[in-house]
Amino acid sequence: MKLFTASAQASRSIVTHWHLTLQLATRNIQMQYRGSYLGVVWTLLSPLMMLGIYSFVFGYVFSGSFNNETPLQHALGIFVGLAIHNFFAETIVLTPTLIQSHASFVKKVVFPLETLVIARLIASLLTLAIKSALIVVAALLMGNGISLAHLGIFAMLPIMFLMATGIGMLFASIGVVIKDLGNASQFMSMALLFGSAVFYPIDKIPPAAWTYLQFNPLVYMIDGIRDIVLWNQAMPLENYTAPAIAAVVIFLLGNYVFQKLRPSFPDYL
Repeated sequence: MKLFTASAQASRSIVTHWHLTLQLATRNIQMQYRGSYLGVVWTLLSPLMMLGIYSFVFGYVFSGSFNNETPLQHALGIFVGLAIHNFFAETIVLTPTLIQSHASFVKKVVFPLETLVIARLIASLLTLAIKSALIVVAALLMGNGISLAHLGIFAMLPIMFLMATGIGMLFASIGVVIKDLGNASQFMSMALLFGSAVFYPIDKIPPAAWTYLQFNPLVYMIDGIRDIVLWNQAMPLENYTAPAIAAVVIFLLGNYVFQKLRPSFPDYL
């Protein structure tokens, strides 16, 4: 019951202060590119250059393949996995120091600290949206049409955001108490990259490794969305259910830990 109560409390705070969340998200985006000549344009240029590099390295140099696709399709498949991974990686790497970097807000009893996490996620969501647009354009240029199967991608987005919110709340709160989490998050992000089927298909995972990787919800997300983008294949039900269950559990746990540790934040700052 406490898990649901904490989540309901956080959700009410976020909805009530939605205008503040948007202001903080806008500020995060502006701060990210402050001082650069091109500014927010880098949000488009960066993933575009990444797509070009992956097309050359993995498509032509290594001649990799998920299912006998062309080199360009293979590069696009990797880019799909990286786009999803990077969204969660930013959450894992940036949120452990999020509360510490806004220590002045912690001392304000009425300030809704939950909005800091959501604002950070919205900024990351913008990058994911731009990458998604590039993926769709690239798929169309390669001759892949748009079908009803693509609706599965939209169904997965709320699941991804719910899960990222739980992770953000969890890491933001624990990062205040355990400062080492900020350094450990870099390793976690790298481990998640190679354990999420970004560079290989699920059917190539050895049984011994699958014993553990089957509990990674990103494996199902990446594999399902990649099948939609490259081959217009509808996403199997299990590719929804496993991430959805994981998202709800992580969301509830993250909000519970955040509300539990919140009163002690000033003692660690």
